[in-house]
Amino acid sequence: MFFEVSVLISASVRELDTEDEFKIEHPFYPQSKGAVNLIERGKITGVTTYTVENQASKKIEKAILDQIKIETQDIRQNREKYKTYSQLLDTIQRKFSDNIRLMDRLRIDEEGVEDILNNEVNLMYAKLLKDAETPPEKTWSESPRFRGVAIEITKSTWKRHTRTIEELQRKSIFPDPTDRRILSEAIYLRKFRFKDTRFFLVSCDNHFCGMRPPYNEIPREIERKFNIKCLLPERLFESV
Repeated sequence: MFFEVSVLISASVRELDTEDEFKIEHPFYPQSKGAVNLIERGKITGVTTYTVENQASKKIEKAILDQIKIETQDIRQNREKYKTYSQLLDTIQRKFSDNIRLMDRLRIDEEGVEDILNNEVNLMYAKLLKDAETPPEKTWSESPRFRGVAIEITKSTWKRHTRTIEELQRKSIFPDPTDRRILSEAIYLRKFRFKDTRFFLVSCDNHFCGMRPPYNEIPREIERKFNIKCLLPERLFESV
């Protein structure tokens, strides 16, 4: 099971033994921590890379601030708040360290990963985006009697298509360069380290594990092209 950034962060961001305004639990904590616990209990083997570890470590503080919804300036200007926040950050960083220690952190070949990124992953996402942006076929009717209905169907189809494109753009469903790099590392491990075993990518992100159209095309395409099944943490239990 390849664990990526979103799961490692959400499995670490929880602390209830603190001041009320600093109590925190990531929305995906229960399922993500449950997935990590499967490693601790010996039910699965968890693997990741140093790229994932470094990215998750950098994003921990932002994840905390996003959850407690307190402005950084307010924390810095209040001595007691700063002290409490510093303790919270230290606690969560230790939880992250405990979680990452359960993983096999594997090295990858840089040139091999770059080749996969440029010649496979980027092309796959470009094709998915192009397919999503392709306008639907027009609806025609030979009979004047049904032409009005056909026009209404065409308008409705176009509206759905436009909403789909806007949603894709708004939610950044296609990953940034770092996440594409992480997927490339997972593919590298699949090809060269885990060729003959089942291989899963565990993530909380839509651009890996989208469940509803059109996002579900992404995990389908990853599985079809690379034989990697992308799973939300809660679905991992169904596959163990």
